[in-house]
Amino acid sequence: MDNIIIIFTNRTDTLRLYECLRQIGIRGVIVPSPNQLAHSCGISLKTQYRNLDKALYCIRKMNLKSFDHIYLEKKNMYQTSYVKVL
Repeated sequence: MDNIIIIFTNRTDTLRLYECLRQIGIRGVIVPSPNQLAHSCGISLKTQYRNLDKALYCIRKMNLKSFDHIYLEKKNMYQTSYVKVL
């Protein structure tokens, strides 16, 4: 199961996206932003990759202007890395 990390430069927009996804039945988790992605506000939203379209829908619908990037989380036995999706 692949996860995505959605990065904002504003904590409020992160929480607004979380609420929008929750209202349409999509599970997301507020997590500390990974150190490699430190240009963010400190918190990020993590959800499954299959929810990418719905997350983008909410970002556009709510006009979340502090949206920064979306990263695909890649894990192996020893480390976690992130690949920029959008």
